[in-house]
Amino acid sequence: ARRSNQQKTQWTGYLRSKGRLGSVDWTVQNTSLLRREGLPGPISRPSNTTSLATSRSISQVSASMDGDNIRGSARAVHIFRHERYRDNASELGVGAQDQADQSQTVGLVVDGQWQAAPRIQANISLRGRLEHLGRRTDAADAVQSLFRRQIATLAVETPVFLINERLVLRPGFTGTWTPQQPLGWAPQLSASWMQNERSGLWMTLGRGFRLPDVWELYGDRGVSVGNPDLRPEFGWRGDVGYAWNKPF
Repeated sequence: ARRSNQQKTQWTGYLRSKGRLGSVDWTVQNTSLLRREGLPGPISRPSNTTSLATSRSISQVSASMDGDNIRGSARAVHIFRHERYRDNASELGVGAQDQADQSQTVGLVVDGQWQAAPRIQANISLRGRLEHLGRRTDAADAVQSLFRRQIATLAVETPVFLINERLVLRPGFTGTWTPQQPLGWAPQLSASWMQNERSGLWMTLGRGFRLPDVWELYGDRGVSVGNPDLRPEFGWRGDVGYAWNKPF
């Protein structure tokens, strides 16, 4: 039999404008999405009426400038997301639900690049964002503030070019701070050696760190429920690779 309640309708839109003001290049853009879909549920427990409606808008304003030894860019972002999950017949969750989630993220990213010496370069990135999630548990109720946090990240990388730029070392460090968690630290070292234009060897060793996102903490879609007690993920990683290109 054909599975029911699996219909989906989605619309997307994209607008972009760019220009130059003096020595500054600027860009303004927006991406919007509107999606309506049925949630058929698992095969052992199908649903006929459960649905999810999603509206999302991502707006961005960016500017960049190049100098003799310094390059800089800045980007401001606003993300708005609204979801309405409806399961009035209690087909998927533990009870009837008509719930709306509304999240917003406001962020600022500032990147800088400085040619400190002929063979040494410094890359610095500062990032900050404010996340907020509100929830309405009944169609007639107002949206209640559920979660809010601030996140600040500093990333520094200093590429060093040696032996006629055939050997490149990239030591770096990323620190992530929130009021709710201790400092998340993530050092990294990568190296690449180009034997010639067709072959090369690379290696990376570092520590990864990631905060759980808003939906992992407080998401609720019936059978999938977030856990506000989740802790940040971290671990060590490393890789080694060799690339060889041969034209035919």
